[in-house]
Amino acid sequence: MSDELPSREEILARRRKPRAPAPAPDAGSPRPTVGPLHVAVFLLLAAGAVFLAFKLLEVSKIQDCVMQGRKNCDHIDDPNER
Repeated sequence: MSDELPSREEILARRRKPRAPAPAPDAGSPRPTVGPLHVAVFLLLAAGAVFLAFKLLEVSKIQDCVMQGRKNCDHIDDPNER
C-alpha cells in the first residue's frame, strides 16, 4: 500500500466514468400496494387520534367537575331516555 495521494488526473478520470443506469422496476413489483397500505395506516392512526381526543375531553370534563367540589360528576345513563 503506497502513501501517495492520487494525482489530479486520476481523480478527474474517476469522476468521468459512466455510471450504470438505474434498474427498471419489474412488473412483479409490490409497489402499487404501498400507496393504499399507507392510506389505510394513516386513516387508522387518524381515527385513533380522534377517539383519544374525545376520551381525553370526557375525562377532562369529569376532572373539572370533581375539582370544583361537586359530587355526582359522572354521566349516568337514564334507561327511560330515548
